[in-house]
Amino acid sequence: MNYYSFSFIHRTYDYDEKLYYLLFKFKSTILNQVYLVSLYEYPNNIYIAKFYLKSERFSPNKYTNTTFGKHSHLNISSSDYVKNFFLVMNTILQIAIRISEDNKAASFGFLGAHKDDERDKMNPDNTFSNTKRYLVYKKYISRYFNPLHFEHIDSETASIYLVINRKNTLVTKEIIVDYITNTIIPTL
Repeated sequence: MNYYSFSFIHRTYDYDEKLYYLLFKFKSTILNQVYLVSLYEYPNNIYIAKFYLKSERFSPNKYTNTTFGKHSHLNISSSDYVKNFFLVMNTILQIAIRISEDNKAASFGFLGAHKDDERDKMNPDNTFSNTKRYLVYKKYISRYFNPLHFEHIDSETASIYLVINRKNTLVTKEIIVDYITNTIIPTL
């Protein structure tokens, strides 16, 4: 599996979300853009992955702005954009594998942020249901996390896809549903 070379920057605290997170970075050689990947540490060894372009890090829309989309100033073919997408996703997967090597009970969640044209999918709790990114992440993640080792839980209504490590005996499906509702969603 091909992926971009990545590096761990540091573990730090997000005062807005009141959580620690692990920060990684990598550079797309196709788009010549640096990506940042934050893996927020929730109780019971659950890590929620959020990623964005470094150039968008101060934008309130950093998760909704396209991280794979076309940059008008670049002359890149459609196949290069597809290749970049898979390299980015493979890199995030490799980061999760690295965390799993250090924490054998690590479980992961992926949030599918909405695009501007998906405002009609907004729920009363300010989440977005069944976003395009969620559907893509769900397809991608379900292929690489073996169901013998990870339980797959998806919240289509909140566009969250979780893979719960079966070695993680602290987490049940009931706890996860409560967790999504009362812990993850309020911090979005």
